This record gives sequence, C-alpha cells and structure tokens, in this order.
Amino acid sequence: MYFKVRNLVKKFNGLNVVDKLSFNMEKGEILCLLGPSGCGKTTTLKMIGGFLKEDSGEILVEDKDICSIPPEKRLVATVFQSYALFPHMSVIKNVTYGLKFKGYNKKEAYEKGKEYLDMVGLLKYKDKNVTKLSGGQKQRVALARALIIKPKVLLLDEPLSNLDAKLRIKMRNDIKEIQKKFNITTIFVTHDQEEALSIGDKIAIMDKGKIKQIGSPKDVYNNPKDEFVASFVGSVNIIGDKFIRPENIILDKKGGAIKGTIVSKQFLGACIDYVVNIDNKYIKSKCINNNSNDFKIGEVVYTRNFY
Repeated sequence: MYFKVRNLVKKFNGLNVVDKLSFNMEKGEILCLLGPSGCGKTTTLKMIGGFLKEDSGEILVEDKDICSIPPEKRLVATVFQSYALFPHMSVIKNVTYGLKFKGYNKKEAYEKGKEYLDMVGLLKYKDKNVTKLSGGQKQRVALARALIIKPKVLLLDEPLSNLDAKLRIKMRNDIKEIQKKFNITTIFVTHDQEEALSIGDKIAIMDKGKIKQIGSPKDVYNNPKDEFVASFVGSVNIIGDKFIRPENIILDKKGGAIKGTIVSKQFLGACIDYVVNIDNKYIKSKCINNNSNDFKIGEVVYTRNFY
C-alpha cells in the first residue's frame, strides 16, 4: 500500500479531536474526507502535512514513517482553502517559489514554471500579478505551485469553498483531470457531499474524530452502514431498519401497493422533491422532472411496497 495512516490521535484540551484514525491509499487515488465541521478533517490534514504534531500514530509513505520529518522535507504539498498565494508576486514567481529550496537556479525554475503553468492552462498569465486573477485561476496557480515540487501526496483543504456554484463544478472536473494526469495520491477535505461523490475514488465519512465508513462513492451512497452515514451522504428515508433514498420511492397516480398524499413539493429544475404522507409517516421522494411526475399538493399518489 502506497500511503497509510495508522491509529492517528490528536487531543486538544484533553478531547480526542482525531481518535485512532486509520486508512490506506493506493498510488494515484483520490480520497475525500467528508464530514461536518469539527469532525477532525482539517486536523488530520494538518498532521499529514506536518503543520501539526500528532500525539500518537503513524503516517507512512511507501512504508516510511514521515512523522518526524519537517513539512518542507516530507514531500507532501498542501493547497489551502485561502490558496495562500503571495500577493506581491507574479503568477510564475508564485508557482516556482518552492523550487529555490530544491536546488534549481533562476533559469531552470522559470522554464519549469512555464511547463507547469502550461499544464494547468495559465501560461499566458505567467507575468500577471496573482491579485488580478479570478478565483478559479488562483486555484490553478495554487495547484501548479503544489505540483511543481513533485510531492508524493497532495492535500487539498476545502479548495473550492470560495468559488461560486458554477465555477465549483468546473473546478471539480479540472482538479480530477489534473490529478489523474500527474497520477498523484490526493486527499481532498470537504463538507460538501456532492463534491465528495463527484471527485473521490474513495470517500471516508468522519464524525467526532473517527471514520464511520470508507469505500467507493457508489458503495457508501448505496450501502450506508448506519443512520449518520445515510443522512450525511444525501437525503434518506429511514423506514424500519431500511435506509431508502428518495429517488427509489417511485410515485404513481394510477395505483400501487401503498396509498399516500402529497404534502409538499420543491421544484429543483432537473428533478422535483416531494414529501408524501403515508399513514402519518412523511416519506421523501425525488422524481425526474417530466410530465408524468408532476404531482400537485393534496393529490393522492401510490408507491410500491417498501416495508
């Protein structure tokens, strides 16, 4: 296994913020750490990056424990939520900043900087001051600066949180494309479930310093281990001992096993969310927006037997 975290612990004021955390990654994988604020995601990232000292546990890259190695020498690069670019520098100077610690002379660093800016589509902006760039362009500069030092592990801490909704979707695709091009092992921290599902090869759901479940996005979504995971990764109906996603509650006007009444609806463009009262239990249903799925509040509908 290329990257391993073993029984990682971090305490603040006697409280385990990260509590015996363990996971493995293959080379080139993206793992999304997903969970609510305060669950230990960023603390975990800071320990892996070397910015925070763990109380106990191991962090291994290619079976070498890096816990005693300072941040600048452990070949782990971090892209922060704020990007942490130098505002007084040009784009290419920001990108090549780390190379001066790697023995590159100015000419070599400049050529290498152009190469990496070309890879992220920003070569024509190389001499521009970073403060003049858009949010998405700054994100690409931060990525190029992290990648140019050829890290063994790339850490992304809520990197899209400062972008608008449309740009976030574009940058998800861009990050995944760039990550696959470099085949770099990446840990992506987010509290956004849709972001995690779209980016991660694997998702680790965290709560109170522990991993509740880890697996492929499809497996975690379709087979949640408990109510916390089921509720955090998407919306869910809890019916008896079953977790049933709203898109699996099929509504029909003509007939079915169970009768209910539409009590609310929310139009979301491509789909419509309904709440149905079935024997005084409120069940959520998500339907594709088409003529056959357009129900009115108060209308009687039927669904299949899910008990």
